[in-house]
Amino acid sequence: MAPNADALLISCGGLNTLHLTKGLEDRLGIPVVSSMPAGLWAAMRLVGESGSIKGHGRLFD
Repeated sequence: MAPNADALLISCGGLNTLHLTKGLEDRLGIPVVSSMPAGLWAAMRLVGESGSIKGHGRLFD
């Protein structure tokens, strides 16, 4: 990872990453976004939900 990175993007729809995001953010100190959880978050927002799922990283907090 680049030492001055602002965030980490994990780009692959086939990877199960939701359970990894919070730990990676805690370890790296930067936001971590993955394509499948980001799609889930966007779908939740489209149907009127808050998109909040505690314990799964900054996007969901």
